[in-house]
Amino acid sequence: MTITVNDEPVYTDVATVKTYLGVTGTTWDDEIADDIATAARDIDQQCDQFFYETASAQTRGYIPQNPGYCITDPISEFVSLTAQESTWVRDQDFMLEPLNNDLQGQPFTAIRTIARPFIFTLAQIPAGWAGFDGRIYVTAKFGWPAVPNQIVQANKIAAARLFHRKNAPLGVISFSNEVAARMAGADADVNHLLEPFGLVSLF
Repeated sequence: MTITVNDEPVYTDVATVKTYLGVTGTTWDDEIADDIATAARDIDQQCDQFFYETASAQTRGYIPQNPGYCITDPISEFVSLTAQESTWVRDQDFMLEPLNNDLQGQPFTAIRTIARPFIFTLAQIPAGWAGFDGRIYVTAKFGWPAVPNQIVQANKIAAARLFHRKNAPLGVISFSNEVAARMAGADADVNHLLEPFGLVSLF
């Protein structure tokens, strides 16, 4: 089930971050909620994807990278594929890739044709026929079927870091012997946790 804070989907909750911070009472609940939501959207932006599942199926259009292959947004629950003005049959006309990702709790991110191409070459198009629209349409729930543990941890750590920022004006945590201790420009642990989830286009 998707966790929400301030009506936004996030990857951890206020109680978890408060425990991590050692904060009690409710004085800082609203600020921690804002920090969680901000950190979650930053994670989505850094990884160029989101890790919650859309509440309902959506239809999205894509342009195939070549006649037999199309990269999509992460698909958590596939419904249908429409191309060339008809509905295609899964595992007969096309397959979802990476294979077996659903068995590992991970989304599909591409579609590969089996029996026919998404796009016809000029040599395959009869004279006087413009060919089919190259776009394909996927109906599915998008996102991840379950939030990866690394993303949950990254959201918690990043939210805690934002919370502490209020005590570090201009990034300065403390002074000692006239030397300023500053917050690092980026959190190495958060970056390490997010590294496997960056989407990289092969085309």
